Amino acid sequence: MKIIHGGLLMCMLSTAFMPAWAGQDQEAKVKLDHVKFQLSAKDWVTTTTAKVSVSVNATLNETSLVEARNKIMTNLSKIAEGQWHITTFNRSQDSSGLQKLYVNAQARVPEQSLTKINVLAKSVSQPGATYRIQDIDFTPQLAEVEKVKVKVRALIYQQAQAEIDRLNKQYPDQKYSLHDMIFLGPNINRMLPQARAKRMNTMVMAAESAPSIAVSNQVKLTALVDVASDRNLDD
Repeated sequence: MKIIHGGLLMCMLSTAFMPAWAGQDQEAKVKLDHVKFQLSAKDWVTTTTAKVSVSVNATLNETSLVEARNKIMTNLSKIAEGQWHITTFNRSQDSSGLQKLYVNAQARVPEQSLTKINVLAKSVSQPGATYRIQDIDFTPQLAEVEKVKVKVRALIYQQAQAEIDRLNKQYPDQKYSLHDMIFLGPNINRMLPQARAKRMNTMVMAAESAPSIAVSNQVKLTALVDVASDRNLDD
C-alpha cells in the first residue's frame, strides 16, 4: 500500500510541476522561421468630374442675407450643373458703411458642364455682385479612389500568394503561409500645381470640342508581408 501511495504521490508531484504548455496538444503548430518582404502594386483611378470653386463678392443694399443666398445659389446653378455647397459666407462693412458679402462655393461638376464656364460666370455677374472661377480640380472623389484601392489590394494578395507558392516549391518541408500583412499608403500621384493649372486650362478648352476628357490619377499601394513556416513539433 505504501508503494502504491508513493507512486500516486510521485505522479501527483509530476503533474503539479508540469509546464503549462505540456498539457497542450502535441500536434499544435509553431512558427519556425519568417520571410519578410515588400510588395507594391498600382492602378489608375479615372474621374469624369471636377471640383469647381467659385467666389462671389457682393454688396448688400436692402437685400436680406437669405435673399442674397438664394440669389447666389440660383446663379451658381446657371454657371454649372451640380450640387453646390457654400463653404464660406462672410459679411463685413467697408469704410463707407456698405455691407459686403464674400461667398465661396464648391460643386462636383460633370466634365460637359465645364464648357465656357468662365463665360457663364461673367454672364451672371452684375454691378454689385461678381462671380469668379477660383479653381477647377480634377482630383478623383474618395469613392473612386476606394474602388481602385480594392483592386490594387487584390493585386498585392495575388503577388503574395505567388511568392508563398515559390517559397514552398523551393522549400517544400517548411510549409510557408501568410503570417501578417501591413498596407502602407495609398500614394496618389498628382501633378504639381503649375502643371495642374496648365492641364485645367487645356481641358476646359478641349471640353468645347471633345465629348469626354476623363482624367486619371495613379494609385499605388505598398504592403509589408511576413510569411512564416508552419510545421508540427514532431516533424
